[in-house]
Amino acid sequence: MDMALIRELFTNCATAAAALGVDADFSSKLAAASRRLIPYQIGKYGQLQEWSIDFEESTPGQRHMSHLYPLYPGNQITPTATPQLAEAARVTLERRLAYGGAYTGWSRSWAIGFWARLADGDEAWESLSMLMQHSTNMNLFDTHPAREGPIFQIDGNFGTTAAIAEMLVQSHTGSVDLLPALPSVWAEGEVTGLCARGGLTIGLRWSGGRINTCTVRPDSTGSYSFRAPKGQRIAGLSTDSGSVAVEKRDGGAIGCQLQAGHIYQMSFISDAG
Repeated sequence: MDMALIRELFTNCATAAAALGVDADFSSKLAAASRRLIPYQIGKYGQLQEWSIDFEESTPGQRHMSHLYPLYPGNQITPTATPQLAEAARVTLERRLAYGGAYTGWSRSWAIGFWARLADGDEAWESLSMLMQHSTNMNLFDTHPAREGPIFQIDGNFGTTAAIAEMLVQSHTGSVDLLPALPSVWAEGEVTGLCARGGLTIGLRWSGGRINTCTVRPDSTGSYSFRAPKGQRIAGLSTDSGSVAVEKRDGGAIGCQLQAGHIYQMSFISDAG
């Protein structure tokens, strides 16, 4: 986790410096230091190593899964850009859960977020269901085991709502992914007011696991990228004043220029491929 946090901090600082046109020398030092950081490694079980040495875990069901930070909430490990590391992260998560991990509310909310980033909606739903059954009071307060009985711990509430949002919209890879981890039990639904990076507010309505309508409201004028869920493609965007020009991008995404304050409607078609 230390390596992930440092690597993310250095990357974010260098990216900000480039955007602002400042601190070029400092950015060069950060880049050089980043190259000396311990790389992510895959251990003997196919898992993402927690430490620089592939120690045998004394508690493989540990509720802490901090070394999966680069998967979530970070963005250094993704199924598209780093598939081998993403698979290793999945193995880590499966091992933790198989040995009884995520037995507290806050830990289970992490599991939901991890599954969402791995685009596995059904596994995310299973963890969400377990959290609701075993770590949630009747008033929806998250619970944490304690010696004299469960206590309220708000980490699980904040973590779970954040993870549910990740199941519906993700924007950590530079593209806004719509319904990236929709569980099969949520075949129909609607959500409004979800925020995505770049100052976007998203509204979605779907049925049969496919998006019917999508509205996008940007707070800033600029270039944006969107990706439809599996089985669909984005056909176009429009406002009351007409259609918006779109371009195809890698991975089935589309790019477009949006104006601040406008509300855009997105249309979809089935993707036979």
